[in-house]
Amino acid sequence: MGKWYVLHVKTGKEVEVKNILLRDLPDIKALVPQRILRERNDGVWKQVTRTLIPGYVFVKVFMDAAMFYKLTGTPSVIRILDNEKGPEPIPEDEMQIVYRLSGDGDPLGISEVFYEGGKITIVSGPLQGLEGQIVKIDPRRFRAKVNITLMGEPRIVELGVDVINKIGT
Repeated sequence: MGKWYVLHVKTGKEVEVKNILLRDLPDIKALVPQRILRERNDGVWKQVTRTLIPGYVFVKVFMDAAMFYKLTGTPSVIRILDNEKGPEPIPEDEMQIVYRLSGDGDPLGISEVFYEGGKITIVSGPLQGLEGQIVKIDPRRFRAKVNITLMGEPRIVELGVDVINKIGT
């Protein structure tokens, strides 16, 4: 079908761009990784859905000049991430991380975390197995900062976690 590319879009317009692309270009796959977080508003905790990597939409296309101009002509698209040769496809190993964080396009759920004396063990959920890439856990806000590499650059994303046990702190 083609390769995966990254569109840089206006922040907050990611889902809108994805929907426009899916509507107007039938031979395209578009992905906007999202996450579920707990946020407190007026003293009440609620689950909300937020974009995992703000400002980016992943598209799988056969890139030619016509497709390039269709993509860059889409409202709210700023550019296609590129190098000196033109649009740069995402390496498959980096796309595997994005797949893992976005699943079938459903928002990334909340992982259960066992926290003891500064050590973290992921018990269940989509973060299982990413222990080496977790930068920080904030149990009061139910969030974990995770380091991922995208297009050769490290990015820190916040994900929802539920600390199920805390001992020794």
